Amino acid sequence: MSENIYIIKKMNAIKCFLSLIFFYCFIFMKTFKNLMWPTHDFLVHLFKYKIFVGSSYVIS
Repeated sequence: MSENIYIIKKMNAIKCFLSLIFFYCFIFMKTFKNLMWPTHDFLVHLFKYKIFVGSSYVIS
């Protein structure tokens, strides 16, 4: 039983790590796009962020 708990904890750690990487990549891309195109629609970023948050909740 303790082995299963360890595997679950390991999987949760991997999920957290991956979601953090995706989050930082998203922020980097967002700021890069804003620097390249200041007139880029903010709602597009908001929509993408909602999808990201929604998918991360589904994963966890």
